[in-house]
Amino acid sequence: MRKLILLLIFINLVNINNLNIAHEDRVVLFNAITIYNLLGISQDISKIEVLASKDINKIYIVSAIELYRHIIYVIINSSTIDLKFIANIKFIFDNFIIYKNAKRIARYNRLSKRDLSKSKQNQYIWLSLNNLVACIGFFAERIYKRDHKFKIFTVINTLKIASSISEILRKNQLYNLEIGEYRNYRKELE
Repeated sequence: MRKLILLLIFINLVNINNLNIAHEDRVVLFNAITIYNLLGISQDISKIEVLASKDINKIYIVSAIELYRHIIYVIINSSTIDLKFIANIKFIFDNFIIYKNAKRIARYNRLSKRDLSKSKQNQYIWLSLNNLVACIGFFAERIYKRDHKFKIFTVINTLKIASSISEILRKNQLYNLEIGEYRNYRKELE
């Protein structure tokens, strides 16, 4: 995980150094982007850690932060409606369900003794691979920036799109794991 964080910091540094802006503005921009990326990854890790949790407060806190994170994304990117935008709207709904039913989910996890350690491990690996593919796409774009061959840029853009779609699928599976068989245990616990 430490290597992934260092890689993100390096990518942000390289990306900002290529901009034609004053040094002070670069530093501010670098810090903002790095903090945003690190918070995003740490929130994704927290979301994975809370899977099958029996602690109501953990479920409340993580789902509330995740809810606000997706709301902010939708507000900032409201001018461009794409697959990520639509997925974030779905994730807002999913987080609201988890937040609203945190007590029931925690109780269900406690009563059923859910153990999702294998699923958690898969989520960690999947998250790492998605970030790695995005980094490879970034570096490939920087390396071949001067070479305007269509095939190279097609491969790079395909990598970036595949990484984004894979991340959306990972988060969707994460929500499905957390909610579980929502309708069934909702009826059981009422």
